[in-house]
Amino acid sequence: MADYWRKLADTVKHNVLSTEQTDLPLTVLISTGALNPVHKGHVRMLQLAANALQSTHAVVGCALSPSHTSYVQSKGLSHTFSAKDRCRMIDAACSEEDGGRLLCCDSWECDQTHFVDFPSVRRSLEQRLNTELADALQGRKLQVKYVCGEDHVHKCRLYYANWVVCIRRTHEFGNNWPEDVRCTLVEGDPSLLDASSTAVRKALQDAKTEEELRQLLAPLEYQSVTEDLIRLHFNKQPCGAWKCGVM
Repeated sequence: MADYWRKLADTVKHNVLSTEQTDLPLTVLISTGALNPVHKGHVRMLQLAANALQSTHAVVGCALSPSHTSYVQSKGLSHTFSAKDRCRMIDAACSEEDGGRLLCCDSWECDQTHFVDFPSVRRSLEQRLNTELADALQGRKLQVKYVCGEDHVHKCRLYYANWVVCIRRTHEFGNNWPEDVRCTLVEGDPSLLDASSTAVRKALQDAKTEEELRQLLAPLEYQSVTEDLIRLHFNKQPCGAWKCGVM
C-alpha cells in the first residue's frame, strides 16, 4: 500500500523542512498493534507522547502501524478486519484528528509476508525515512521512538530502552518502576480509559441498528471510522469479506 508510505514520507519531509526547532533531535513516533479497529485512544497516545517530548525533541511525524493480518487472526477476535480496512480507517482517523499534519498510517508492517515484531518495525521506519529524506535532512539523522502502553512495557521489560515512550496507567499499575528506568514516562489520559478496540467490537455485536451503533461508538470513535464500520457491518459490502480478515 504505497500511498500510505508516500503520505507519511511527505508529511515528515514537510515538517523537517518547516520546523523551527533546529537545535533539537528530529523525531518520529510510531505505535503498533492490531488496531482492529483504530480508536481515539490509539491516536491520543501518540498526541500525549508528542506533547511530552516537545521541549526536548522536534517531533516531525507520528505513525500508527497495524500488525500483519496473521497476528490479528491468531487472537481469535469476534471481528477481524483486513489490513486494507484497518489502514483505511487509520488514515481516516488521522485526517479527522489533525488533517494529516502530523498523524499518518504506515502500512509497511501489514504489507510484509509474515508477522514482524515491534522493534523491527521501529528500526525499519527509521531506516526508510533516513534513506528517503536524505536530501531534506542535510546530514542530520532522524530517530524513531516507539510509543506504547504501560502494560506492554512491563510485559516486555522495556524499562531500559531509551527509544520507548511509555503512556502510563498509574491507576492500574501503581509506581512499581526500577530506579534507573531509561524509557520516557508520560501520564495517560483518564478520559479515555474505556476506549479500546474490544469495546468497539462489543458495540458491533450489540448494536441492532445503524443509529444505535453510532450512539455506542460516539465516546470511542472518530465519526469517519464509525461510518466506515457501519458500512462494513450492515451488509454494505459482500458478506464475510471483512469478518474473515481477507484483503
